[in-house]
This record gives sequence, structure tokens and C-alpha cells, in this order.
Amino acid sequence: MKAIIVSNTTKEANTFLELLSQSLIDSMIKEQTENRIIMKNGDSYHTMSVSDNSRSCRCDKLYVNKNIDEDTIKEIIYPMVRFSSLITDERIINWE
Repeated sequence: MKAIIVSNTTKEANTFLELLSQSLIDSMIKEQTENRIIMKNGDSYHTMSVSDNSRSCRCDKLYVNKNIDEDTIKEIIYPMVRFSSLITDERIINWE
């Protein structure tokens, strides 16, 4: 499964990622604009700030910061998980 953590800023997304995955990480790649982790079960998590370019990303699950406005969610976030094999209710998870 590929999951993306989306926020208004990369820093917020990276902080959430670290809290989410502390005991389950197999490997972590830290870059200037994005962090990526691979979990022990093979799942991968990426962080990103939301922008028009984000629309082209595809994943199975999204963790979305509650500060992101509804228009952005409809226009950018939903297309990212449109072809996910997960049940609709499990595709997008909101966080603060």
C-alpha cells in the first residue's frame, strides 16, 4: 500500500509521519521537500505539501490535514485516490 500524508506545509506532514510510524519503520529517507518511509510490512508513506502539482500523484490512502480547504480536497485530493483498491471510507483520513 502506498499512503501520502498531505498538509499545507511539509513540516506539518513530516511531524505527523514521525508520530505515526515510530515503532514500525524499516527504513526512512529524508529529503528537503519530502520524507519517505518504508514500513516493516512493505507499506510506504510519503509526505508532501498540497499544490496543483499534487493532483498527478496516485496512492491508496491519504492522510489529510484538517486545515486544507474543501475546494482543494475536491479538486486535488480526491483524484489522488480515485483508483485505490481500498474501500471508499478508508481512502482519506483527516488529522490535526
